Amino acid sequence: MTGVTISQILGFTRASFVEFLVENGIVSQTAACAGILKFDPFVVERDAQMLSSWLSIGGHEVVFLGDSDYPRYLAMGDSPPYRLCVVGSIPAAVTLSVAGTRTPTGLTVCECYRFGLDAALNGTGIVSSLSAGCDQACAQGVVDAGGRCWVLLPCGPEYPYPACPRLRDAIIGRGGGLLFPHLPSDVPRKWHFHQRNDALAGISPWLVLFQGGAASGVLLCADSALRQGRDVAVHRCGAADLPSSRGTHSLVGDGAVVIDGYSRLAEISSELYRRGEGVRRIASGGLSSVDLRRGELNGALYRYRNAWYSSDYGQN
Repeated sequence: MTGVTISQILGFTRASFVEFLVENGIVSQTAACAGILKFDPFVVERDAQMLSSWLSIGGHEVVFLGDSDYPRYLAMGDSPPYRLCVVGSIPAAVTLSVAGTRTPTGLTVCECYRFGLDAALNGTGIVSSLSAGCDQACAQGVVDAGGRCWVLLPCGPEYPYPACPRLRDAIIGRGGGLLFPHLPSDVPRKWHFHQRNDALAGISPWLVLFQGGAASGVLLCADSALRQGRDVAVHRCGAADLPSSRGTHSLVGDGAVVIDGYSRLAEISSELYRRGEGVRRIASGGLSSVDLRRGELNGALYRYRNAWYSSDYGQN
């Protein structure tokens, strides 16, 4: 793919263009033979010009399936996107994917934040959808610890989704990035979310699920991960047989690994993830508000909502 220029693509006849798509795994031979592909050279030219203009902006790039810097595990998946547009950076090392409900319990939100902190402090990059709830809490933990997080979007970055611009900017500023296989101005469509879930499930060797109901998209992510040969773990906050976690509870019944935090996952898969001192939620008893504030300012403590976290001291 990298040796083909835009001008060459635009110079293809319809037949040679379809042949090119099949040879590079962009479409299936079945679809090509069925004649269901639509090819409008004017649309191709318009999209190519749009993408070319977008790539002229600093911090914007694109990688194609087969390029050396294309995410390795994603390339090994069922149907990897032939193109990934990037704002920020591309994951260069083994990452860890996370997912969870948009409406988690209060305890689950805190556990998601703690997980993100722990992973970042141990040098592990996180990939998520940045959806409200679990995903945003985990990403906030990564950002607060100065770690790297990547977001898979179901649209172009010019569309304000997910609606958390400050967190998106912080992710890019910390060395992470936004990844999407669409054009920069594309709006989210239903099938885009399915494509995003497949990519999220396949881009890392492990997928950690925090909490999800019986009809949650979390289950679709889990199914996709297992289909692509990835390992799936359920955080203990999603293992209980409650309405808010009925889906993740069913995965535990099917044999999914249950973990109580990042350290446990790193222990299970030490060849992939570094394991150091775990982050704890601490009790403020014995610590004045001045002590807590001082600890936050010097980086010894992290505050999220009404809780405090530390990797150095404290108790659960």
